[in-house]
Amino acid sequence: MKKSFYLFSLWMVFLVPVTLAKSGHDRSDPSPAKQKIHHRQHHTDIQNSLKFITSEKWNDSLQWYNWNALHSGWDIDVRESRIRSASGYLASRSYIKLDTLTHTWVNMWLDEMEYFGTSGDLQKLSYKTWDVSSASWILYYYEHFASPGHEDEYYYKDWNPVTQKYSYGYRYTYQYDLSNNLTEEIEYDLDTITSLWVNYSKTSSTFSSAGLVEQITSVWDTATSIWKNSQRTVYTYDAGNFLTEKTGYVWISNNWDLSHHSLFTNNPSGLPTLQLDEYWTGTNWFSTYKIMTTYDVAGIHALIRLEQLYNTFTLTWTDSRKETNTYFGNGLPSSVLSELMNTVSSEWISWKFDEYDESGNTIDSYFKSIDTYTFDVLYGSRYLDTYDVNSRFLQEIKQNFDTATGLWVDYSMMQDTYEDPVNTYVTEELGTLWDGSSWVNDYKDIFFWSYPSGIDPHQGGERLCFHENPMTPGKPINCPFLEPLKEYRFDLFSMKGESVFSETITGNSSFVISRSLAAGNYLLRITEKGKTVYRDKVVIL
Repeated sequence: MKKSFYLFSLWMVFLVPVTLAKSGHDRSDPSPAKQKIHHRQHHTDIQNSLKFITSEKWNDSLQWYNWNALHSGWDIDVRESRIRSASGYLASRSYIKLDTLTHTWVNMWLDEMEYFGTSGDLQKLSYKTWDVSSASWILYYYEHFASPGHEDEYYYKDWNPVTQKYSYGYRYTYQYDLSNNLTEEIEYDLDTITSLWVNYSKTSSTFSSAGLVEQITSVWDTATSIWKNSQRTVYTYDAGNFLTEKTGYVWISNNWDLSHHSLFTNNPSGLPTLQLDEYWTGTNWFSTYKIMTTYDVAGIHALIRLEQLYNTFTLTWTDSRKETNTYFGNGLPSSVLSELMNTVSSEWISWKFDEYDESGNTIDSYFKSIDTYTFDVLYGSRYLDTYDVNSRFLQEIKQNFDTATGLWVDYSMMQDTYEDPVNTYVTEELGTLWDGSSWVNDYKDIFFWSYPSGIDPHQGGERLCFHENPMTPGKPINCPFLEPLKEYRFDLFSMKGESVFSETITGNSSFVISRSLAAGNYLLRITEKGKTVYRDKVVIL
């Protein structure tokens, strides 16, 4: 029994390779509250890359509303304002939240981005949170790129508003060779007493024309203030520069001792058909784990990926995990099914599945957390997405796994509405929750778009309406390019989304806002038979 546990422990350690990937820290947006807000726009906003496609219209602001069941109405919660860079990409976005007690807007977060010239490649990214006590922005997340796609610094620091200090933090720095290979990665921890970064671990890599040759990981010894060797991995290639072996060592008694290795058998395309993992007993190699992959006739697309473990009691290989892939005729993936072998019933049970349409959109995706001892499902989430003929996202239904019935149960739904049947300008995103019998309002996001140049290109370079900005009460708004024989509805909204003025007008005319309004910013919308034909901002003095 002890031997079996020992082998299992070695196998678990062996499955954690020494790689160039970031270790130990989650690089997703570190603010949980911010994650929730950003999730609400994940179909319209590329949060990871922050790269916004330059189009004729700019999504300059969003307003988030929560449904208030007490008065059956929408309460505005958060406002996001975006500033566009000269090259057309997102330069900053700021978030403010409505304080329901004081009825004032208070700062929340500020995101700032810089790019390399007009390429849209990120050069610098900063996330800041507003500290009420000091009335200042606190930088807590930072990324910097030495050249497009090659990050040289990244850090995160957790700010404690009570102590007015950072309570936790980590940082990475990176160096590259002339071929842009990552040659050094250093991880640091934040000393919260001195506010200085302290060395933690370092990974150094060397390369040849074939690829990665050697990696050495060392840890910082605070007692001696020197780097001490920890792990080493050596990569071996064949004459075709295909990886054939990856050998791991550990530093013991001032020597590199063999620890484990992976042996690879490749197909003519250089893709591995067999990966065999073994650990060194001190006298010989002992097999622990292997992956067998089959491909299509072209030898490019993986069809089945089977993982097996070596059973030390029966001295045989036993199935562990399996991944099955299907493809469309154009080579894009159709589905990916991941399964786990139930060693109690000797049956495959699915735990992860993704299905796509021919345009590459995910239409069905689920994940189940499996107890590896009982093989019961602990919990699960599923997402069902639908798109229109233009591949625009329309709806997503989230379902949770009911462990009692073994069925998927509706939980929430998200629906997007667009400006017209063709373009990708989202005007509203509605979130609802399933209460067991019907969908109940949860949140609503309103998207506001403007022409970056201030000119509507569909009107021969002219705007549909003209007015002073800011304008004084009584000044006219002229709309010479509205068709004279048509009736239009003129609506003015506050920044809370409340209608403050409405009037029916005739095209090619001038009109005046005939009621007294408080000074501030307003949104103008003109519709014809329910279809929006013009939007603008109006600033009233």
